[in-house]
Amino acid sequence: MVKGSPRLFLILFASFSTHLFSPEPAQYNNSPLPARDTSGKITDVMRQPKRVLLMRLGSLGDVILCTPCVRALKENLPDATVVMLTERRFAPLFKYNPHIDKILTFSREARWFSRSGMLDLVCSVWREFDCSIDLHHKFRTALLGFLSGAEKRIGYRSVFSPFYTDSIPDDPSIHVAEAHLNLLRPLGIEVEKAPPVELHLSPEMTIWAEEKMLSRGIAQDRLRFGIFPGAGWESKRWRAERFAALADLAIERLSAQVLIFVGPNEKWIADRVSEAMSYEPIIFGDMSLLELAALISRCDLFLSNDTGP
Repeated sequence: MVKGSPRLFLILFASFSTHLFSPEPAQYNNSPLPARDTSGKITDVMRQPKRVLLMRLGSLGDVILCTPCVRALKENLPDATVVMLTERRFAPLFKYNPHIDKILTFSREARWFSRSGMLDLVCSVWREFDCSIDLHHKFRTALLGFLSGAEKRIGYRSVFSPFYTDSIPDDPSIHVAEAHLNLLRPLGIEVEKAPPVELHLSPEMTIWAEEKMLSRGIAQDRLRFGIFPGAGWESKRWRAERFAALADLAIERLSAQVLIFVGPNEKWIADRVSEAMSYEPIIFGDMSLLELAALISRCDLFLSNDTGP
């Protein structure tokens, strides 16, 4: 038996025993919640949670699109401890986010019952939260919220709804960042205007990015045109020749400096764009996520595929 398994089995037994006779999960439609009180504070739909677990493991773009929900939650529950669970490689994206108090990480490559996998994760969240919010439509996060033993477990309506106490319909007619805000409704939080998608950087990282630009001969007084021609799926990649044509046009008409950014193992994509151009671009590769974000933040104009950057 894997070391630590007895504890996990006790948690499984306790979780299923706790929830076996719990009330039927609440089903929400798009009707408004009860009105707020005259002070404008959230209604007492439930005891205000003290520790909230938000779960979004990946991917890069989807993780960043969770930030409006994170901000709205913290602004409405400023005294609550907000913990974000995400895949280990995306954890730096939340490092400087002022609305997150702690980050938990998980590796997709780890086996469920390994010391760095689901076993340790379940043990670390057991009875640590009174509310969990699942920003996925995944079995793994639905089960983890259930096993956390949280009194309030919120997620999207799906085949995994039995794991939640409150399931919210996913509205495909609105942007995913706005859809996530609906998951706050069981807490009495209704957001009239969605907060912006945001990624926070340290002042030191911003200074580093500007110095990096200057060291590559990229002037401050000329337009900086950033391009990210890569994407996780080939179907989402715009043709290299079209990126090249637009880059040449920006140089000729706007006297722009063209910067090409690429992710891991995507240098070949930058080379294809560069070869199709009439001018010489400046290529940036082999960067961490925060370094990439800092460099992009120093651009005046940015063009990308449907992907995280």
